[in-house]
Amino acid sequence: MQVRGFEEARAQFGRIPIRNDGLCRCLLEIWQMEGASAFFKGLRPTLLKSFVSISCRFTVYEQICRFLLYQKHS
Repeated sequence: MQVRGFEEARAQFGRIPIRNDGLCRCLLEIWQMEGASAFFKGLRPTLLKSFVSISCRFTVYEQICRFLLYQKHS
């Protein structure tokens, strides 16, 4: 575990100047500092979670429909 340099990093932590110039300025700064990919961070896990959730719901729905149709015709 590396501890050297921790105190210097801790002294500088949180000293980033924060300006509240509005949404457009914030978006522009994100674009300039991190690029376009910064706006899509976390998109893949979110889409994967949604895909799994919707797939499970649809499967359960279809199975219930089939079960009810089977019960109706029996």
